[in-house]
Amino acid sequence: MEMTAHALDAISVPAFVINQQHQLLAWNRACELLTGVKAADVLGTDRHWSAFYPQPRPCLADLVLDKATDQLAVHYALHGKAEFAFDAFKAEGWFEQLNGKRRYLVFEARPLITQGLVVGALEMLQDITPYKEANDHLRLAASVFDNTLEGIMITDIRNRLVSVNKAFHAITGYGDEVVGENPKILASERQSPEFYQEMWRILKDCGNWQGEIWNRRKNGEEYLVRMHISVVMDGDHIANYVAIFSDITKHKEAEERINFMAHHDFLTGLPNRILLEDRMSQTMARAKRDQEGFAVAFLDLDKFKMVNDALGHDIGDKLLQEVAIRLQASVRGTDTVSRQGGDEFVILLTGMQGAMDVAQVAKKLIRSLREPYELGGHRLSVTTSIGLSLYPSDGDTASELIKNADTAMYHAKDIGRNNFQFYTQQMNAEAVHSLMIESGLKAAIPSQLYIEFQPQLCVATQSTLGAEALVRWQHPSLGMISPAKFIPLAEDSGLIKDIGDWVLEQSCALIRRTGMKVAVNVSPLQLSEADLVDKVQSAMEGIDPSLLTLEITESAFIKDFKNSKQILERLKALGFILALDDFGTGYSSLSYLNRLPFDYLKIDQSFIRDENSRSIVLAIISLAEALGLMTVAEGVETPEQMAFLERNGCSVIQGYFFARPMRETQLLGFLEDHPPAPLPQAPKIKRDPMLLSWSFTFATGNKEIDSQHRRFIEFINALHQHRDNPAALADIIAELRVYARHHFAYEEKLMAGLDGKITRDHRREHKKFLRKLETLDAPNQDNLETMPGQPYANIARDWLVSHILTLDKDLVRALKKPTATSVVAVG
Repeated sequence: MEMTAHALDAISVPAFVINQQHQLLAWNRACELLTGVKAADVLGTDRHWSAFYPQPRPCLADLVLDKATDQLAVHYALHGKAEFAFDAFKAEGWFEQLNGKRRYLVFEARPLITQGLVVGALEMLQDITPYKEANDHLRLAASVFDNTLEGIMITDIRNRLVSVNKAFHAITGYGDEVVGENPKILASERQSPEFYQEMWRILKDCGNWQGEIWNRRKNGEEYLVRMHISVVMDGDHIANYVAIFSDITKHKEAEERINFMAHHDFLTGLPNRILLEDRMSQTMARAKRDQEGFAVAFLDLDKFKMVNDALGHDIGDKLLQEVAIRLQASVRGTDTVSRQGGDEFVILLTGMQGAMDVAQVAKKLIRSLREPYELGGHRLSVTTSIGLSLYPSDGDTASELIKNADTAMYHAKDIGRNNFQFYTQQMNAEAVHSLMIESGLKAAIPSQLYIEFQPQLCVATQSTLGAEALVRWQHPSLGMISPAKFIPLAEDSGLIKDIGDWVLEQSCALIRRTGMKVAVNVSPLQLSEADLVDKVQSAMEGIDPSLLTLEITESAFIKDFKNSKQILERLKALGFILALDDFGTGYSSLSYLNRLPFDYLKIDQSFIRDENSRSIVLAIISLAEALGLMTVAEGVETPEQMAFLERNGCSVIQGYFFARPMRETQLLGFLEDHPPAPLPQAPKIKRDPMLLSWSFTFATGNKEIDSQHRRFIEFINALHQHRDNPAALADIIAELRVYARHHFAYEEKLMAGLDGKITRDHRREHKKFLRKLETLDAPNQDNLETMPGQPYANIARDWLVSHILTLDKDLVRALKKPTATSVVAVG
């Protein structure tokens, strides 16, 4: 038996031997690899079945040994006699968990006979899983190919048909005569050559294409198919193309017909409520994302029932159809006009900037529908009542907005028909307010207007540079009108030219009286005027032109760049200063910036107020420096903003931190306290080459603390200057650490007897600074020659600026209180 075991191990076919008692005598190495069961675990036992089955049951060898081959059908679906041995039997089947894998085995067993007696049985196995799977796939593919309802055609690399299925014959009407033909025999003339070129391009690039194609049957009838084409590869080469397609002609026609009926009004062809609410949902999603508004207008024809009763429903239907046409012609293509039923219409108005925009559209709709109708020999005049709701103030769902607009429409009917009303009294009042502004604007020029001037601070000289002229409107009954409301109305009506001329005259008069620099805004309409240069030159006659700065927004020259460029160059040649206003909020094209003669870039206040936009501010300052321009930061309100701008090279600041807008009388008093420093024409303010310079915004009010802070700044700049000199750095860092402890000790004395929070915060920040230095020391302990200086300088700079502007200023304020302990400065 030992010889038998060795013989089995020598063959590569899995095999095992059992004796008459069904005990395992041999289990070869190949059997171990197939089943994952070691021979040592099963030899001498009758548990060989456990290698193949989860529960006890006979193997084929057991059945042959017991001459129970009549039970083969009970255990195996496929079984039979072996071909080349009269006493051998075979079977095959799937084994779900054979050494952790699903395998398909073919196995054969025969009795072992010695001296005419059966002494055992031998079973040999073969794993044919790959063959079985491939064969099953081929059989399945052939069945699918023959029986699928989709047409299938296969072409060779030359795009000649080599095989088609039954469904192909049924759909196209062609028989086997198409084999060897090019599939273009199916083509209709609905697709252009470019369509097929693009199809082949996608096939080449992606290996597949899918889409809809109009083809022609053998009888000439055109039909629509949904087709998927795939490339079949043989190694690195294309072997075939396979196309699968379905005839969707009737389905497409029915789908389009049902879809239209489900989403449109049968009489007017307008979208119905279902489609309207779907578009409103999409509009709401965009509005939330882009923080925009939109409006819903609910229209009802006044006394429409009288038309139906007097002239019949046919005329009434024709009137509704004509109304639908007029409504669509009165709004933009991006808006949606829908019919809700009867004589009610709802319009979705997108891209609305406010109540005034919506009111203008409502007035246009009323005028359009009021025009006479010629219908069936009758001349009709009808009016409409409109209710308006605004998103998001009047609702955040489609149904709520429609309901509120409906409510507002009934209010319009209640107060006399042929008008529009907003849903809320607040909105209604706002619309009335806007209309009053619009109607009163012309009368306001110039009697109700006045100018405030906001001083600007030159950072380089720390003195007043000039002031910007800001127009204001004091309405006799409405009170103060915001420029954000009346300036757009003035631009729409053309009155901005008159306002601009008046502001220019008043500002030049102030320049003439005071000799100070004044900045004046120039609107797009003014810039388009042919006589703008003459007006400016006349107003500044006899005055140094560099005292007048003209501020222009990006939108002013985008539409007619060539003409705007010529006007700006003429103004520049005459010596006037030019500033690009609100830079970064509009087009911000660098191409025109380099081609126009600006002296200043004005950084919009939205970037100054938003700490997350500081990188944008730095980029604008760097860009201005590269182009040789100055920068003006608007909306500067805090010491932190001021320090940031000063530290990073901003030329001029404007905002509440320096001064609020003021009338001329106040301005004159302001100039006495903050006299403008003499500056050359169009001064260039260079960025301080030092990493950090002392700023007046750093002053705490305590001379000794300020003196020690100045000494800190000297250390920071020394670190920056010697950042590539390790030998010098080691000494500077050591001195900085000693001086820091000296400064901290001094502040400890000052804090004696003060509030616990101030002392805790100070001590925490002192320790934090020293820890930061220690974290930089660690990597450089062993090799001072590689010590980097810049990280030390940056850490010290950032810590000091933050410390001064927060804790140290709080400390000095606390010291000034009567209860604070006074400590004399030492050292």
